[in-house]
Amino acid sequence: MIFRYIPLLLLSLSPASFAANEDYRLPKDILPSHYSLDLVIDPESDTFSGIVQIVFTASNVTNNTVSLHASPNHLSLSDHALLDDDDDCVISVFVTDTEIIIYTCPDDTLTDGEHTLTIEFQGNVSKTDTNGIYSSSYVEDGNDEVFVATRLEPVYARRVFPCFDEPELKATFDVFITHPDTYSALSNMEKIDSFAIRGGQTQSQFATTPRISPHLVAFVISKLEETATVEKANYTYRIFSRPSLRDYLSTAKSYGPSLVDALGDWTGFSYNELGNKQISQVILPNVDANTDEHWGLITYKEVDILDEGDKTSYRLKQKIVTTLARELAEVWFAGFVTPDWWSDVWLDKGFATYLEYYLPQVVDGLTFQGLENDFVVNVLQGLLEVDSSSSLPLSSNETDINTPNDDISKINDISSYKGAILLRTIRGDAGEEGFQKAVHSYLKKYRFNYTEPEDIFYEVMEAYSSRFTMDFDWKSWTHLPGYPLLKVDYNHNRSFVLISQEPWDTSDNTSKWYIPITYATGGSKDFSITMRDILVPGYTNRIMESISNDSWIIFNVQHHDAIHVLNRAQLIDDVFALAKTGRVSYERAFDLSDYLNFETEYYPWASAFAVFDYLLDKVADEETHALLQGTILRLWANSRESVKNKGISYRDSTSETLSNYDQRSTVFCYALRNSSDSIGDYNFLLNLYTTTTSKNERDDIIRGLGCAWDATVLSLYLNETLKANSTIRREDVIDVYRSVYTSGDVGIDAVLTFAFNNAPAIVAKYEGMRVLTSIFVGLGPKLRTNEQQKGLLKIVDYYSEIDDILICDIQVSYVMRNITLFNEKYGDTIKTLLLEKQPQDGGANSQKPCYMLFVIIVSFMKDLKNGYNKQHIYIEALTAEEELKNPPLNQRTQAYTSRII
Repeated sequence: MIFRYIPLLLLSLSPASFAANEDYRLPKDILPSHYSLDLVIDPESDTFSGIVQIVFTASNVTNNTVSLHASPNHLSLSDHALLDDDDDCVISVFVTDTEIIIYTCPDDTLTDGEHTLTIEFQGNVSKTDTNGIYSSSYVEDGNDEVFVATRLEPVYARRVFPCFDEPELKATFDVFITHPDTYSALSNMEKIDSFAIRGGQTQSQFATTPRISPHLVAFVISKLEETATVEKANYTYRIFSRPSLRDYLSTAKSYGPSLVDALGDWTGFSYNELGNKQISQVILPNVDANTDEHWGLITYKEVDILDEGDKTSYRLKQKIVTTLARELAEVWFAGFVTPDWWSDVWLDKGFATYLEYYLPQVVDGLTFQGLENDFVVNVLQGLLEVDSSSSLPLSSNETDINTPNDDISKINDISSYKGAILLRTIRGDAGEEGFQKAVHSYLKKYRFNYTEPEDIFYEVMEAYSSRFTMDFDWKSWTHLPGYPLLKVDYNHNRSFVLISQEPWDTSDNTSKWYIPITYATGGSKDFSITMRDILVPGYTNRIMESISNDSWIIFNVQHHDAIHVLNRAQLIDDVFALAKTGRVSYERAFDLSDYLNFETEYYPWASAFAVFDYLLDKVADEETHALLQGTILRLWANSRESVKNKGISYRDSTSETLSNYDQRSTVFCYALRNSSDSIGDYNFLLNLYTTTTSKNERDDIIRGLGCAWDATVLSLYLNETLKANSTIRREDVIDVYRSVYTSGDVGIDAVLTFAFNNAPAIVAKYEGMRVLTSIFVGLGPKLRTNEQQKGLLKIVDYYSEIDDILICDIQVSYVMRNITLFNEKYGDTIKTLLLEKQPQDGGANSQKPCYMLFVIIVSFMKDLKNGYNKQHIYIEALTAEEELKNPPLNQRTQAYTSRII
């Protein structure tokens, strides 16, 4: 039979024209059990072809129809499909919005029982984005090379082959790939056969997968080589990369298998029990996609995984390990068990983020201690800021997910970070043993199947029933946006504490949560995070505690010598967050921050710099801005004597002379910012970017180039991204813009001017990457002055038809409006407070005609007694010791900053 391939757009119908397809979900009268996927792919071609045979079970099928997914912009299907190798089924309907295609089969053919549907198709390989099947190029040994890879989560499997593209519709997969014999193919499972075909083609056949969702199918066709291999007792751990990277994989090779085994121990299911004999870590060159987990095959950007020995900073080595931990965890929590629908994707992403911080601490040989403390500062406190203004709940109602864009939007910081925070809370409430027991039972019961949040909640309650009752409703945390504020009222006369709650969002008067209560007192000093009480919606709890007038009680404990370091960090973060909402005064917030004069630990200072950054980005009045900078510097100046620190002059430093590569980014930044030949130094660093073999060094150069105070240099740098033969790699372009607009007002002005003059060219050059969207979303919160905000609004108005701008228009306007409201509400108050806090003798904030900006490298010792490692913070501080020849006087006040890099 000869098939014709029909572009699906010719058959498209809107939901309104076909009432039976108003539902976004596929009907469940047909359930797939197995796919045989046969693909023909040439990485040097823009198209591919294939045949898929889908085995399914029919039950009470009406209208003799089969509904499944296929993307209209990416696939062309044969006009007929074969049912059981005999009957023709024809395309009758395609619903554009839902990407559902319907085949109508002859009468009485879709009887109850097992059937096979065979569909031929052709598809397009994307060169503009990394969703579905895409290709990219790179240079190796002077040769231009190309590869093809896939990214199918959440709704992109339908771009590659017709399928039942919903996470709960799991099936086994046989994958066959025909490709040029100069390339090799990888897929989810081990290769079990390979044989030559005429015309220089090879067909690779892979072992049958366990039951997985379509979005977990993966393949890579490339000239990448197996550059590292570790044979374990029951599986093989492989790394594939460019051959020239063979010597840069020590961390991934050394600790990847250890993380896999640690996951097996923690979950109670070893990797081979998951149904796979191999795990392939594929390092893709020159892509802008983030890491992407699949069943047995995980793809990474080079920067996420390369370890360059002494040239790799402590921070980046830790990032490699935590990235590996996160992506490997998804094999268990996205593949072995799978959330039934995207409304609950936090079950996958939350576990992955939680284990990203927890798992490395239980691997022998790893020295990244204190990661759970990092979790509190980086994840918990960061999420509180996002979630305070978000209307997104952790879980959505299934009926709220009605389009592919709805699916995509659920994979966000809320699902990853808030999901991880909830799981950490559950662990604290149930205890480590109870939590681990619940996770094992959860995985055992739902292995190779799909789950809902109630499933893990039930297992937690079963594992630790003495602490929980079935009346405890976790849905308050999963289905309500935002979070509660715990209100505590202590009655000294009668020695008790009253606890109540209200929503953090002052516009919300109805939301109530079931709240696990933890607390510590000056008497007990018990900072374990095990739950001690539960606050039920609608009730006020009374806790009997006798506390002397000179003691204290702290709620929501996170785990000076009497108060745990994380609670000190929490106090700083909380008091400034409460001040933003008007619940406490900024006077109280700044009074509390005065204690930082005596703080010598990393985490409270990390919280402090985060809130100071927020204020520096919001305060519009230049005098207030300078006062705030001076206040920050005084706090730090008093405290730095208690920690190891050193000032370093970098005028003559080069990357080759550095003994500590944690300092490299700061070296480049300072050198260019204070250069007497800024154009020459710019060209030197740009050339180093193109010639270095170190990806981490390239990233440091990108950040350093954005530090320039010379507007001509910044213009050259930004224009480099648009050249036809640009030296800036596609994967680095968003970081280029970020490095400029985060460097201060000069950088913000440079990006605004460049975007206004070149917005259409940016979109055309980087089609599919949403570069303008990324720029404006990142830039918006930093536009503290009216002139800067008008600059961005001018761009938005002038280019209102550009999709990249339309996407972020409302969000950016909202952020800028909040900045204006902040200054109207708190600007004068903060200025008055800071003026009152100025030292009588002028001190660090006295006005000088000129300043020197130097870099203080601070190594905070987390805990010397326990052998904790150093955490490096780079702080750009002001001093009045020497004159700065550059920049011009009108730019000097814009140089004040205090940031964690």
